[in-house]
Amino acid sequence: MKTIYFTILFFLSLNTFALEVTGSIKLLKGSVTVDNINASKGMLILENQEVETGVRSFAKIVFNTGSSIVVGANSKVTISKLDSHGAHILNLVRGKIRADVEKSKRSGEYSMFLKTRTASIGVRGTRFLLTHNESNLVSSVLTFEGAVHEYKKSDTEIRDSLRREGLLEVDSSTISEDFRNNDIQIIKRGEYAGSFPGKEIPTTPVRIDSRQFQLLEKNQNLDFDKETTKRIIVTRELVDQIEKELVPSSNKKEQGVNGGALDIDTGIYISPPSSARYNEETQQYEMPSYFGSVDEKTGQYLPPEGLVLHPTDGFIISSLKKGATLLLELQNKLNEGIDKGIAKFKDLTRTDFDGFANYYYDTNVHENYYGERRNITYTDSMTWDLYGRLAHQTISNQKYSMRPKIFGQLTYHNRRKNAAVKREDLSHIGGGVDFDYFITLFKNKASIGLETNVRTFYKDIRNKNQFDFYNEDLAILPSITFRPTRKNIVKLTYESIWFNGHDGTTSGTYKRYHVSITQLMGQRYDLFYNFSFSNRYDKNTDNNNEAWQNQIILKRKNIFEYFDMNISLGYEKWNSQKTISLKRADLSNLKLFLERKWGHFTKFSLGYEFVKQNTSQGFDRRRFEQNLYHFGVLSNF
Repeated sequence: MKTIYFTILFFLSLNTFALEVTGSIKLLKGSVTVDNINASKGMLILENQEVETGVRSFAKIVFNTGSSIVVGANSKVTISKLDSHGAHILNLVRGKIRADVEKSKRSGEYSMFLKTRTASIGVRGTRFLLTHNESNLVSSVLTFEGAVHEYKKSDTEIRDSLRREGLLEVDSSTISEDFRNNDIQIIKRGEYAGSFPGKEIPTTPVRIDSRQFQLLEKNQNLDFDKETTKRIIVTRELVDQIEKELVPSSNKKEQGVNGGALDIDTGIYISPPSSARYNEETQQYEMPSYFGSVDEKTGQYLPPEGLVLHPTDGFIISSLKKGATLLLELQNKLNEGIDKGIAKFKDLTRTDFDGFANYYYDTNVHENYYGERRNITYTDSMTWDLYGRLAHQTISNQKYSMRPKIFGQLTYHNRRKNAAVKREDLSHIGGGVDFDYFITLFKNKASIGLETNVRTFYKDIRNKNQFDFYNEDLAILPSITFRPTRKNIVKLTYESIWFNGHDGTTSGTYKRYHVSITQLMGQRYDLFYNFSFSNRYDKNTDNNNEAWQNQIILKRKNIFEYFDMNISLGYEKWNSQKTISLKRADLSNLKLFLERKWGHFTKFSLGYEFVKQNTSQGFDRRRFEQNLYHFGVLSNF
């Protein structure tokens, strides 16, 4: 029996030392667990372990590097380590962390990374406070010493991480690239910045109220258990001051920015109103008394008596016993300054919609039939192009994803009196299912995908102002997406389509091999390259049409505020096995597009495209030039 007992202990010890010890618990209070086991002072913390605290609890962890963190009440954090540089990664699932980080021994390298669902934080030698609220997904940083680098994740990445079951993943192989390839905020001593869903980048750093900053800096153990300061009592005189006492400042650029209060639990910054008084001595705006107060011991923000600050609903009334009318009036005034973006993911579902509405002037209307430009009209027209897709995340976890979908598109030309143009009016409807299987490749995340589509096309082929059946097809697209290096994203796709036309004579197959490469070039530029080879077999003519297509796209991010610019150059070469309607053709195009982000889900685009096709062996009717002047709206939510 003793032999079995010591054998079990031996293997348990092997498992413990297989994972590297990253630090130990030096101080704790209340309910603290490590991987669901009650923690104790001196307990070792291993890689990838999860530390969780309860109500009125905290834990101080000191790492082997000399850095330390305090995990506040109602918090959950996972700790891991980067093998290559030795930098710790803290994954804050919820709650708050106060960190005291030593400088890295490697010059210019980060000493520690912190991740939430919304943001990535990089530090080299800093003292700061990080909070993350699970309800509104706001991640907030307050710096006590040094500087903190904050990167806000894209809304798509945030949404996908929420839909995948299980805890937030830590991708240590690419975390440092977040700061090299994207816009970041640098948050210095006394400054606050937050990452909000719906915002492209973290908010501009602002200096919080100097008194609150001093109190929070002294609150070493994140002890917010008790209120030691009486809250402001709401009176009629107090509410009336909202309109009467405030004098507009002459410094309108900085109006209502510095001098606000940070609510630790929700991560929301309560900014002074735009007409708040400016204090020349502190160089901050003064918070009016009706905005609330700050606890004189803990530094926590205290709303006025009878109100609470909700993570997604803003200020709400906690009690209707006294002064309900005054509280409602004050509630409405205070909520005018709360960022509406906090409610963006409040009612998140597993249903996606994306679509566009384009209106453009086309100087040469023609048909694009599986990549072949035909039925050239040499006639111009204003054109509507509408598309929508609805998909549902039926299965979504760390390993698999399945999304049934339906979609449709309508292309409608305004020049109705020209029969050739009217015949190019086109609509299609369809549906399918997308599958993804997530793997690790080249030490990075990768996915194997399978997309299936069934489509039916309709055209006004009889010029009777009605859509008749034109074509139908079935498409299967297996693919793999991976990152061979931290700055490259590669997608390989094979597309196979079986199609059948309206008159039974235009049936066949279309096969395409496609390579897409994304080169992340930093905070301002991205480069994309697309190559494909396709073969279309027409059964009725027993003919093969081959095409080679190349495209390169340069993206300039934030050329102006909220504006991105895309420049695209493309070249295609067509070759027909038989000389029927076309033997050889060369097509080149140039695209210039300017996109403007608008709100949480929408982009406006303005663009120009030039297309030119040359043909050989006397097929002059296939030679053309085309200019497209485009305006559109894109939506994704």
